[in-house]
Amino acid sequence: MATSQWRLIASISFLALAGLSTKVAGAETDKPPFYQVQWQGKSAYLLGSIHIGRADFYPLPTQIETALGKAKGLV
Repeated sequence: MATSQWRLIASISFLALAGLSTKVAGAETDKPPFYQVQWQGKSAYLLGSIHIGRADFYPLPTQIETALGKAKGLV
């Protein structure tokens, strides 16, 4: 496995473990699983994906659309 893949795995593992002790908040009005994670002054958002759904699932809630619009990247 390439070094970059090991770094990715290590980073994801660290974030998963760090999530146990960091602030994770979801608004009560959120319908999809959408969370903001803050660590060392940085924010990341976790959003569960929907691979199939009804037409009324879109557009996504305003809170999610706003966060996506401000994002520097999408992973």
